[in-house]
Amino acid sequence: MKYKSYLLAAVLGVGLMAGVSTASAYTGQGTMKGNDLDITYPIVFTQRPYAQRRINDDLYRLVKDTFDSYADKEFVSAYMDYEVTYEDDDVISLLIHVSRYPDKAAHNWNETYGLVYNKRTGSRIPLSHYVRIKDAAQLQKALEEGKVQELDEAGDVQTFYKDDMFGVSELTDSYVLRKNGNIDLVYGPYGLGPYAAGTMTIPLNREAVAYFNGLNK
Repeated sequence: MKYKSYLLAAVLGVGLMAGVSTASAYTGQGTMKGNDLDITYPIVFTQRPYAQRRINDDLYRLVKDTFDSYADKEFVSAYMDYEVTYEDDDVISLLIHVSRYPDKAAHNWNETYGLVYNKRTGSRIPLSHYVRIKDAAQLQKALEEGKVQELDEAGDVQTFYKDDMFGVSELTDSYVLRKNGNIDLVYGPYGLGPYAAGTMTIPLNREAVAYFNGLNK
C-alpha cells in the first residue's frame, strides 16, 4: 500500500511535475488513469506556499479516497473530474464530481462537492461568509414562496421540494461561486430529488443573498 501513497504524493507534492499540465495562470491539472480508473483533479497554485500546501492537502484527501476505494476493490470503477467555477487573486471555487461503481450495484455512486478556498490562507470559506441562511426550514420556505428555485443537473427547474421525501432536510455546506455573481448551493443525488435528477443546485442571485442576509442580521 505504500506505493499508492508515494504515487499520490508525487503528483500532489511540491514539485507537481508528473501528470500535471498548466490549465490557467492559477490552476493546474493532474490525472491518474488505469483500467476503469480516470481521475482528473485540480492543483491550485498561490503566491503563498503555506496556503498552496493547505489547499492541495485538502484536495489530496478526496483524490486519495477515490483512488484507494478503487485500488482496494471496494469499487470496480472510479472517475473524478472538476470545474473551476470562479477564481481571482483571493479565492478559488471548485465543483468536483466523483462517480464510483460498486460491483453488481443498480447504478453508480455519484457525489458532488462544492469547495471554496481562500488562496491567501488556504482555508475553506464557509457559506456564511457570503450568505447567512438560518437553517433548512428557512431555505425550504424560500423555495415554497418562490424566492429561490431548485435546478436539476440538466439545469431545469424542479419542484421536488413539494414532496415530503425531498424537502430540504439539511442546509448544505457544499457551494460554489459563479462568475455571474450567483452562489450555487450544491446537493448530491437524493439530497433534493431522485437519483435521476443528479446533482441539484439552488442558485442564489444577489437579490436572494440580500433576502437571506436581511432575515439573519
